[in-house]
Amino acid sequence: MLLMIIWATWRNRNAKVWDGDVKLASKVVPIILGWWEEYRAVHALAKVPRPVTHELWKKPPVGLVKLYVDVAFDNVTGCTGVGGIFRDSRGSCVGGFRHYVSISNSARHGELLALLYGVKLAIAHHFVPLMVEIDCQDLVTAIESSSLNWTELGFLVHDLEELLKAASNAQVCYVHRSANRVAHTLAQKAKHGSFSLNSFIVSPPRVEELIILECNDI
Repeated sequence: MLLMIIWATWRNRNAKVWDGDVKLASKVVPIILGWWEEYRAVHALAKVPRPVTHELWKKPPVGLVKLYVDVAFDNVTGCTGVGGIFRDSRGSCVGGFRHYVSISNSARHGELLALLYGVKLAIAHHFVPLMVEIDCQDLVTAIESSSLNWTELGFLVHDLEELLKAASNAQVCYVHRSANRVAHTLAQKAKHGSFSLNSFIVSPPRVEELIILECNDI
C-alpha cells in the first residue's frame, strides 16, 4: 500500500509540474484504493489454482428474465464501464444498458454499480421474476456473507438488497466469464465510448452477433 501511495503522489506531482493538472486527495485516494483492491484480488486468486473451464450461457426457465452484468475497470485512471443485458427463456434480448463512470474505487465498486443499474431497470420495465448473474465470485460471496456491510461499499450493498427484494426476491449468482461475453462486451464499449446511462431494447449489432452465437451453442 505504501508503494502505491508514493507512486500516486509522484504521478500527481509530475502531472502538476509538466501538465498543470493536479488531482485533489478526494480523487487520488479512490484510485489508490482501486489499485489495492485489484492487487489483493489478483494475489488471492494466484493462491488458488483453478482448472480451465468453458461454460455456455444457459437460458432462464420459462417465465423468468435473466440479467447478467459486467464491469471494465481501469486501475490507473479509475475510469469504469458497466454493462448489462436482459434475456428471456428463448435467449432473446429484451433490453440492456451500458454506462460510463468517470471514476470508481475498484472493480468491485463498479460491479455493484452495474448490479444497481440493472436491477433498477428490471423493476422499471417489469422484467420480473428476475435471475441475476455476474462473473465475480468474490463479490457474490461477499454479498451472501454480508462482509461488505461495514465497508465504504456497505450503503451500495444495502440499496442492492432492497432492490433485489423489490424484484421478487431475486438472487445474485456466479457465472463463468465465458458465459458472460455479452455483458463484458457492453462494459468494454461503455468504458471506451464514454456513454452516459444508455438503455436499449434492440441490442447493438456486435452484441446481437454474440447473442446469436450463444443461442447456437445451446
